[in-house]
Amino acid sequence: QEPEYTCSGPLREQPAVHTERVAWMLAMNPYVVVADAIPYPVRGTSNFGMSAVGAIESISQGARYAMAGPEGTYPCANGEAKPRYL
Repeated sequence: QEPEYTCSGPLREQPAVHTERVAWMLAMNPYVVVADAIPYPVRGTSNFGMSAVGAIESISQGARYAMAGPEGTYPCANGEAKPRYL
């Protein structure tokens, strides 16, 4: 899936937290294990036009973002357009 934007303008340093370095500790958490094992439900929209996300899905997405680190979660890391991670 190609990103819907381009990276333009001057490159600048941006501090980033490297969550992928400590994300392995999430594997010991039983809530994360269960949340990652449950399949995502078919997405519907609420009256406000937003997708309903439950607590278990939020835990799963948070763990996946942590494992991806800044390369997977910053849209223009190293000046390259990245597709959405989730």
